[in-house]
Amino acid sequence: MKLKITEHFLDLLTSKRIFLRPHFHHGDALNKEIRAVNIVEAEPYSRIPESSFTWDGKVSIGAFSYVVQGTSLGQSIIGRYCSIGSGVRVMGQSHPTNRVTTSTWTYGRNLKEIVERDFGVQLIQDYKVPNQPGVQIGNDVWVADNVTFKRGIKVHDGAIIAANAVVTKDVPPYAIVAGNPAKIVKFRFTDKIVATLNELQWWNKSPKLISQIDLSNIESFLEHKAELSATEDYIFEKYNLTELMKSSSIDV
Repeated sequence: MKLKITEHFLDLLTSKRIFLRPHFHHGDALNKEIRAVNIVEAEPYSRIPESSFTWDGKVSIGAFSYVVQGTSLGQSIIGRYCSIGSGVRVMGQSHPTNRVTTSTWTYGRNLKEIVERDFGVQLIQDYKVPNQPGVQIGNDVWVADNVTFKRGIKVHDGAIIAANAVVTKDVPPYAIVAGNPAKIVKFRFTDKIVATLNELQWWNKSPKLISQIDLSNIESFLEHKAELSATEDYIFEKYNLTELMKSSSIDV
């Protein structure tokens, strides 16, 4: 379905505190024609470009996270307080390595009907296409520019992925990884601090509470451990942006 982005749609996004550009605005999105092919779900205070409607699968993004233009993360889940740079992508589907051939001849449908018609045969291959997920990104994750993820990878809370990294394995909490293939360079904090942060899950607390705590120093932040632990999680409503777009945009 091809739709033109209207001012009404952008006003709806603004009212729900969801934006198409960093720094909480919509840039030049007005009147752009978008072929909406997948579901985009977002929590308030998140920012994700309109190109996300054209990615190759559903995407979900949490509160206070953003994705820069030029990135494609279809079939992926992005947590809260994440920063995703430009040129980030997920690899294509994997090919089987234990068959006679890695060609999609043995599981794809790209040439099946043509070959059957041209050669007067019925192909015996199973044609089951594996549907691998994209990437699951935790909370408070920074993914720098031009990172490539193997499908099915999980990036745990607090991790940092250096620019141009090729991530082929799961990334532990608060690890900093770099290179091709990406390897752990170091961890952001000590094991004890990481364990405490994993326990607190501060990203689930009310922004009102978090805004009153100094986030520039980890030791002073952890002085609020008891307060954070005693506070109930804050519930953010998640919106289906694809449905909002379909109900408030113009067919073209």
